[in-house]
Amino acid sequence: MKKNKTAALAARISAVTLSAALLCSSLFSCSSSAYDTPEKYVSLPELSQITVDTADIEQTFDDLIEQLLINLSDKVYTPVEEPDATIMEGDKICIYYSGIPTDNSVELSDEILKSLTNTSDEKGYEFVVGDGDFIPEIEDAAIGKNINSPFEVNVEYTEETAAYEELEGLEIKFDVTVVSVSRQVIDEKHSVTLRYSAELANGDEPLDTILTLLEKTSENLLLSDDDAAFDIEFRVADVKEFIIGRSPSESFEFTLILPAENAAVYGYDEDVELLFSAEITSAYKAPEKLTDELVDSLTDGEYQSSEQYEQLLRDMIREDLAFQAIADAAVYTDELPEEEYNTYYSDNYNSALYAALGDISSLTSEELAQLMTEELTEQVENTARENAIAELHERLLLEYLFKLLSITISDEEYEQMLSELYESYETNYYFMLYTYGITSPEELADYLGREYLETQFKYQKLLPVIAEKVVYV
Repeated sequence: MKKNKTAALAARISAVTLSAALLCSSLFSCSSSAYDTPEKYVSLPELSQITVDTADIEQTFDDLIEQLLINLSDKVYTPVEEPDATIMEGDKICIYYSGIPTDNSVELSDEILKSLTNTSDEKGYEFVVGDGDFIPEIEDAAIGKNINSPFEVNVEYTEETAAYEELEGLEIKFDVTVVSVSRQVIDEKHSVTLRYSAELANGDEPLDTILTLLEKTSENLLLSDDDAAFDIEFRVADVKEFIIGRSPSESFEFTLILPAENAAVYGYDEDVELLFSAEITSAYKAPEKLTDELVDSLTDGEYQSSEQYEQLLRDMIREDLAFQAIADAAVYTDELPEEEYNTYYSDNYNSALYAALGDISSLTSEELAQLMTEELTEQVENTARENAIAELHERLLLEYLFKLLSITISDEEYEQMLSELYESYETNYYFMLYTYGITSPEELADYLGREYLETQFKYQKLLPVIAEKVVYV
């Protein structure tokens, strides 16, 4: 198996994060005769009789790419062509600038003068106004300026802001020319953060019952998702027309009508018109497609080609759906290995209890007993039982497949895959490694246990094998 694929598959069952792996590793902490004879508890038809719908592969791939692109959303800027437009906070501008001391008697070295000038740079200097990445006085002065109008700014250098000791205490006059301006123009494909509050449009004092609807708040809105909620009573479809075409940092107002049937909940007997005051604080847009540049950035150079990366995703989907099809075809006996079931049940009981009551570590046994009503006890026990059976069945199925297809892990493979898993955690979950005091692959193995890790590594080897055994229709 290729190293990059091993790393990509390193966490596909339980070890999605290190903390999840630590929670699950106790279930693999000891050897079991049940896992030596899994055929006593599970049976399968011939793998060649199990089918996977290729349409499911394509749909899953499309869904995965769509979500991946949303996760890669970034600020997208559009050139501003209007000659009379003015620069706004949040605009990306490119400038030439040249600075000299306001005191003509001051002489500066060529090196310092060069640092105060970029007119010789054909590309100009590009920055987002308001982000604080350039000289604050120039950023502030740019706001409201006409795009094609040069301007001057005086900047006083202090000990903190002067890159050279000779500049400390000097006032420098900068001549600034704006080369280009681009800004975010929001469309339906953007995800925006909207900060807003509302009041009754007629100016009346609102009833206390409606204050939660009016209070100042902030929401993330995906403008393409018409049915997503906005401010409890409304949907994105109700507000996106007021947002599309605007720019981040732009403030605006709009009104929405709360119908009488909804307003009745708040004590009103007729339609209520609400006046919203809003500001777009950020806006991001998903890329149109997965490009080579995006893949290179996403994988830290491991993949330079979008085609290569998309093939990896298709292979992973194909393997996962093959395993799911096999799991669906598996038949289990009513009998369960008692010791193994009790281990899974105990682990799931604690999880179900936490889900129902939250952190109970500070409660005494008497306090916990008071909270455990008969109904809650039954709910927790049923949840624990169902999850324990499902997880134990999956483990038995894995052991059955390992045995059926002679999937094993050599010491050399174990060491190699352990190293790659540690590298994956080190890249993506370093804080968790730090929290648990794990500083090497060997310490990671001590925490997770060899049996747990071998099961994960055998699963990785299993997937491409079963993907070749099932039939695609």
